Amino acid sequence: MCIRDSSHVNATGTLGSTSAALHVVMNTTSLTEFQPLLTAKGSPPPPIELAGGASFDGTLSGRLNDPQIAGHVQASDFTYIYVPTVHGSAPPTQAPAKKKSFFHFASTPPPPPPQPIAQPRRIHIDQFSGDVQYSSTGVSVHHGVVQEGSAHLNVDGSATLQKGSFTGNLPFQVQAAIRDADVADLQRAAGLNYPVTGTLNFTVQAAGTEANPHGAGHFSLTAGQAYGRPVKSLTANLAFANHEAQLDDIQMQAMRGELTGSAAYNFGNKEVRFDLAGENIDLANVPELQMPRLQVGGVGKFTAKGSGTIEQPLINVHVQVSGLELNGDRFGGVTADAVTHGYHLQRCV
Repeated sequence: MCIRDSSHVNATGTLGSTSAALHVVMNTTSLTEFQPLLTAKGSPPPPIELAGGASFDGTLSGRLNDPQIAGHVQASDFTYIYVPTVHGSAPPTQAPAKKKSFFHFASTPPPPPPQPIAQPRRIHIDQFSGDVQYSSTGVSVHHGVVQEGSAHLNVDGSATLQKGSFTGNLPFQVQAAIRDADVADLQRAAGLNYPVTGTLNFTVQAAGTEANPHGAGHFSLTAGQAYGRPVKSLTANLAFANHEAQLDDIQMQAMRGELTGSAAYNFGNKEVRFDLAGENIDLANVPELQMPRLQVGGVGKFTAKGSGTIEQPLINVHVQVSGLELNGDRFGGVTADAVTHGYHLQRCV
């Protein structure tokens, strides 16, 4: 069977008035040709723009108004349109207006502020292949391989659906791994543009719901740069649960020194926590310390503990510098302790 010149479908098996048991082979370069069929079933347009080709080899079975689809999918040069779930707080309950008199009421309270609108994100994919199962109550992908530029993502996962759609309160589980990916390629695919480059390796296991996921993973970045600063290597363990992400066993080599410690960020109250230590930091390689008339050298070490919001953090810092040099003149060692609250230095000894 040929739908149009750009789509070919071959089906063998049994097709009844209300059910089917078919083996289907499909090749297409245009998903829009299948939209009338999806509309007739009451399904929304697929969130995919296909510039290359797609193929499916598998089965279609069960009731025609709620079929089960299983098979191998391949696709190239397509864009997935992801619309995140907006988790806004419920509008406050409005109490009845109080009477001022028998004929008058107090002024009507202002309406609640409008809820934020989720902005779609376009994610480009060069190649995808995997074994897919789909029904109106669930979807799963096994042995999935996603390629974008130099990045290769291996993924296995499943999600519960409600009438064919995924919402923020439905459970999912996923295992994913990225090997030797160029951070620039990943950012282009996701429509991001942070000043970070390098080679990324990342593994993660996650479950829960989109509104409250939990899981753990590990990542490493090598031969990178972050905000114009060279990073020889960065590794850390990742854990997230109860709307909080934690980085443990952080180990970074940069500025000819080492940084270790842990950090956490709570997405609910926007608070951060960190406990970091630095060793053997070459001060001459810290641009923020260099001024046109003052060049600073030496070897530094520090410990820093902090908590609070990004706007109003409470930070305790202990700094030691050995072999301090100012414009080439040696001054020996320096030790200092500081406590900051927000942008204000409260104590320095």
